[in-house]
Amino acid sequence: MNACGGQCGVDGILGPVSIGQINALDPVKLLAEYKDLAAQRYTGIAADNAQLAGDLNGWLARLNS
Repeated sequence: MNACGGQCGVDGILGPVSIGQINALDPVKLLAEYKDLAAQRYTGIAADNAQLAGDLNGWLARLNS
């Protein structure tokens, strides 16, 4: 959320402050940023684990469907 303009501290809790910040963000921008970060994470997992690399295209397809 902070990557989209939110200003929450990272404490591991999804509470009322976090929800308020999320609701104040542009949902299109938030979803696009989330999907970009997820794609980066999936690509990193595939790069670090050859046994999972074959699953990358499926993960990315699901993310973008």
